[in-house]
Amino acid sequence: MRRSVEELLAHFQVRNKKSQKADFVNWLESRFEEENYVFTKNAYSKSGTNFIVGDVEKADIILTAHYDTPPHMIWPIVISGMGIISYTVSQFIIIAPMLIFYWAILFINSRIPSATSTELAVFMVVLVAIMSVLVLYTVQLLCSIIPNKRNANDNTSGIAVLISLMEDLPLELREKVCFVFFDEEEKGLVGAFAFKKKYKKIMKNKALINFDCVANGEHFLLVGKKAFRESPYQELLKQSVKEATLIHKKIHFKKASTTIYPSDQLVFKNSLGVVAVKKAPVFGYYLSDIHTGRDKVFQNENIEQLNRMMLDFLQRMSISNI
Repeated sequence: MRRSVEELLAHFQVRNKKSQKADFVNWLESRFEEENYVFTKNAYSKSGTNFIVGDVEKADIILTAHYDTPPHMIWPIVISGMGIISYTVSQFIIIAPMLIFYWAILFINSRIPSATSTELAVFMVVLVAIMSVLVLYTVQLLCSIIPNKRNANDNTSGIAVLISLMEDLPLELREKVCFVFFDEEEKGLVGAFAFKKKYKKIMKNKALINFDCVANGEHFLLVGKKAFRESPYQELLKQSVKEATLIHKKIHFKKASTTIYPSDQLVFKNSLGVVAVKKAPVFGYYLSDIHTGRDKVFQNENIEQLNRMMLDFLQRMSISNI
């Protein structure tokens, strides 16, 4: 494992509070201060700042990953990488506690009219307790009061890919690439929307590849929107995949219209999202353990394979003069 990734995992795995994000950005700047990269901090709100490395306008392609980290959720988070039905089931798992609490409240309310004074007192105590837990669960889900302390996959892994590419990218290719570290992805792709708004004309047709949760899984899904799939980038990337498949990982090109993966690439028209997933019978491809203390699996070979694939792709892109 390269030293920069070791430092990232050891000291900057939690990037939830503003001070934690600032510490990470300062470390990243100091790590590359002699590499001739141009750094820009784009503060779009009091709480959110996108971090840009390179020139958005001059670059031929934008490579991205979100650097904010999620709240801690005791309830397991599972995201399916297949179609509408399996994705809907996986999202139902996330909100299941809220539905259970809601049904419990309805049940207690239905018993109150016929309850004795003692039963009524017990019901009220239970009702207040359930409603308190429901409010706390909802606030934690939306506002991240308690940050998750382990974020090896989500999304320290995506950041590791960008850092490895920044380290290995030849000087002659640096003007062709812009790296963007999005903030507040966990709050609903907020940073990505802010970036799109700021660079609306520039990003109308410019290609973007996003890396999110790429360090825990035996399969890579490369989920592209129609504009990306029909562009020369798709064919070049397929050629690079053939050259870079040096370890036992399977790479699958998917359509964004049929394979759902909710991350920052969804905001942009000409985009592709990269995610590492596992596969189960019937249920298909899935991503698990994120937003919990179990997010500690970091398969470094995934990062290095993506690094080789992308370096080959960028070389091909340069030669093709796309």
